[in-house]
Amino acid sequence: MLGIYFAISLSAGGYVEVRDNGNYRRDTPYRSGDVFRVAIEGGAVKYYKNGVLFHTSTVAPIYRLTVDASLSNLNATISSAVIGMNVAPTPTPIPNAIDDARTFCPSALS
Repeated sequence: MLGIYFAISLSAGGYVEVRDNGNYRRDTPYRSGDVFRVAIEGGAVKYYKNGVLFHTSTVAPIYRLTVDASLSNLNATISSAVIGMNVAPTPTPIPNAIDDARTFCPSALS
């Protein structure tokens, strides 16, 4: 099933609407230069404006998420868009004394 599950929609009247599964949830005023972010944190979808949380969705995300954008104004722009995820790097294995003793035995060299 394809759909836009979590969305922000900027209106010409200077308000941005938050929508979950197409349903209106809330709005907040915006102006040119504001930065919006939709993030999944701790299993919840959160909406930010200029780094300040303004809405947390009550709808749980269903993974695999996709991104879409539509511009309806001739002069509309999206700049500095980032799509990503914070994943902890895989730790570098650290050899332990038991493994070292099995792979290197000085007495076997004499």
